[in-house]
Amino acid sequence: MLGIDSIAQLATDVIDKIWPSPEDESKRMEAKAKLLEAQQKGELAQLQNMWDNANKQLEVAKAEAENNSRWVSGWRPGVGWACAAAFAYNFVLAPFSAAIVHIWYPAYVLPELDLSQMLPVLLGMLGLGAYHSFDAHSIRKDKKK
Repeated sequence: MLGIDSIAQLATDVIDKIWPSPEDESKRMEAKAKLLEAQQKGELAQLQNMWDNANKQLEVAKAEAENNSRWVSGWRPGVGWACAAAFAYNFVLAPFSAAIVHIWYPAYVLPELDLSQMLPVLLGMLGLGAYHSFDAHSIRKDKKK
């Protein structure tokens, strides 16, 4: 899927091919300015859409948390505790238990949990997704300009 930046680069290349001569510099610069303006409007609309979606998700989470039914309000904490338990098992309990079990049963190997499926869920619940870090970094960088 093409992003805004790749589409803008493609459009810039097309503009350079339409007006290649130095005499057309003013037309080329005008077209590029219009492209930049459209790109900025698109990016702002995209950021606004992301903001609106995040607010809608927060409203849903708030409504779920306020519900009296444990089936509705308890699933997020349940998933969080399951992730925390798997994380604790893999990095705390299993290594120490393996050392103790090895004394009596040297050939026995404790199972390891595959955290590659669980970590995105845990990090997403904690709000530590990589795209959030990237977006925040991009926004801070843009504000400095």
